[in-house]
Amino acid sequence: MQENWQISLKQELINQYVRNSQEWVDFNISTSGLLNITIVSDSFINLSIFQRKEQIYSLLKSQVPRLSPGFISLYTPQEADSLNLSAPQASNIASLQTWHDLAIQAANPHNQLQILQNEPQIPRTVTFYSFKGGVGRTTALTHVASILAMRGLKVVAVDLDLEAPGLSTAFNLKPQPEYGIVDYFYERSYLPQGVEPSISIAEIFGEVRLSNATGRLFVVPAGSLNLDYVSKVDDLHATTIIDGQHSLWSIFKNEIYEQLKPDILLIDSRTGINQWGALSLIQAADEAIIFLFPNEQNKQGIELLIQSLQGLKKLSINFVFSLVPDVTPIGLSKVKQIWKSLLNKINTATDENYETDEDEQDLDNVQPPIEKLLVIPYLLPIALADSYPVQGTQDYYTKIANLIDEKTDELKRSNVLNTIDQRWKIIESLHFPEVNAADQRQDLNLLFQRTTDFERFLDDTTCLIRGRKGTGKTALYWLFLQHKSVAQKLAHGRLDKTIFLSAHGRFQKKSPIS
Repeated sequence: MQENWQISLKQELINQYVRNSQEWVDFNISTSGLLNITIVSDSFINLSIFQRKEQIYSLLKSQVPRLSPGFISLYTPQEADSLNLSAPQASNIASLQTWHDLAIQAANPHNQLQILQNEPQIPRTVTFYSFKGGVGRTTALTHVASILAMRGLKVVAVDLDLEAPGLSTAFNLKPQPEYGIVDYFYERSYLPQGVEPSISIAEIFGEVRLSNATGRLFVVPAGSLNLDYVSKVDDLHATTIIDGQHSLWSIFKNEIYEQLKPDILLIDSRTGINQWGALSLIQAADEAIIFLFPNEQNKQGIELLIQSLQGLKKLSINFVFSLVPDVTPIGLSKVKQIWKSLLNKINTATDENYETDEDEQDLDNVQPPIEKLLVIPYLLPIALADSYPVQGTQDYYTKIANLIDEKTDELKRSNVLNTIDQRWKIIESLHFPEVNAADQRQDLNLLFQRTTDFERFLDDTTCLIRGRKGTGKTALYWLFLQHKSVAQKLAHGRLDKTIFLSAHGRFQKKSPIS
């Protein structure tokens, strides 16, 4: 990473003024660009305030001639002791809770925080965020949540759009739980010390019934919309710390995990820059799915977000362009342009602090293939719907679900295979029966092993069976036709409306020969 001027300046000040343990340097740049410096050093002994500042201004002029000085505080160690001043303490990523914290950190890359590694966490938390409203964020969450539940995952969807809630309505949750997360947060924020809360975690969620789902879907609503709700939201603070160390979110996450043991938490975040959006992204998220309409307003807002989040290395980010009116190759040209601009912004602002799903390459010259973009078109059935998911539109949200699903699978594998002993027990327990792909009576389940590549063969019109002559393609395809129900089960419903056709091979009444 190329050394920037802030790091150079800080090192120059340390070299010149810090020679023992009583001397120290601290400086930060305000969000408006003012340079504030505090130096405690024996070098200032017998110097007047004017002489001390003259020294510093001379150094600053040679190092950063265009920067405006702010508060310049220069003391001897004895003067610092009399004022009870102490050297700044190193902090870590857990101390970041607000947009202001992020802005100060982004303006001061020289004051590097102790960054937490992106350790696997259970359950994985994915925040659905948008800078502007009306871009289909909540709609997407409801569809993705239902897709993941249909695949066998236990999903908890949380409504943290507290100032404009609607997740329970979007899911048509019936019956509604008696309380919501606002009631849960409020009670834990304002109860007298030593008094146990009366609203339990079990009273703030409900289950969405999905036909033929192998997993389960739970929803934590914001709460019942009434005047009491308005008052509670106004009084709540997302940065509240309980018992000296636990935040509102950490207590909720621990209790929801103990109660439901979910595989994934999906958060419907507040739009824009506010305290609940900050909680959703800074405190809660392992991954952010950012929704935007392809226009300049959304682009500028997301660029500001990227600049603010540049030090949050634990956060993985992906973009979804939503309600796109024209999804033809010509219509997607603007989407591709904004997509490339945002990736460039991430690369420039963070020096690879973020995780992205794009290969490392020169983004100035790359032309992103349309199939790699996450795009949701404007769909009239969704625009007119009162509740979700809307049948027949799931395919548009499958790629988002695949993205989450793959990382969740990786997390599960890492937890299962976290010790050598555990790995060997699993390996020794494996048993593979002999199979013959040429045998028409062979069970497809014995021949087919689902891998992460499997998802890629379920989109659009990708050819599933390929291979050189004599490798058993025809035999495998024959099994696929014979065991259609097995294939559809493996695909979790995404092959339900598929028609199986072949250009040559054995005749089937729905496989015409051409």
